[in-house]
Amino acid sequence: MQASCACLAVAVHARAAVHAQGCVEVQALRMSSDPPGPRPPMLKSMDDAMREQMHALLKSIIRLNSARLYFNAPVDWRKLKLVLYPEIIKEPMDLGTIDQRLDADRDQPFERKHYKLAEEFAHDVRLVWKNAFIFNGSSSSPVYKAAKELAKNFEEKLAKAYERAERLGPPCPLKARCLVRVRVSGRVSGRVRVRVRVS
Repeated sequence: MQASCACLAVAVHARAAVHAQGCVEVQALRMSSDPPGPRPPMLKSMDDAMREQMHALLKSIIRLNSARLYFNAPVDWRKLKLVLYPEIIKEPMDLGTIDQRLDADRDQPFERKHYKLAEEFAHDVRLVWKNAFIFNGSSSSPVYKAAKELAKNFEEKLAKAYERAERLGPPCPLKARCLVRVRVSGRVSGRVRVRVRVS
């Protein structure tokens, strides 16, 4: 039987049940101080399945003509004579670099992966568009227009991927840590750090 569990990396009161497979299921309990309304979605661990899904999403963006023109490689500001670029853009990013990082993460243990969460991957992709908006400024710029179109495309595909991940409840990575309060035999212990392992 496949062992899997959902991991909430937050300090909350929780009820935990430890199974023979070594998996800890964590169910968050709403506190009286919690704001009304639904809880925000869980952070999505970049396990193998999620990494492949994000990589496929990125590839679908990279193949587009506007991405090939402007965003698949680092901005060669010297060749383009954009002397102000390094002064304005303090954190350069491009889709090719993100692609290489996802490739490198395939063979890395979880703690050494560049992207441990899907949200970290999404942050870097959004940084590509943000830099384009900041440096090009005017909405009439071809680069600005391309970034806006690609950003919309990316967010639509990412939302669908997140929706699918929430519905399927992806497993924890092989090594993950959840900061929880563990209830054992009806008694709540102190705050502990639990290492969750999936066999």
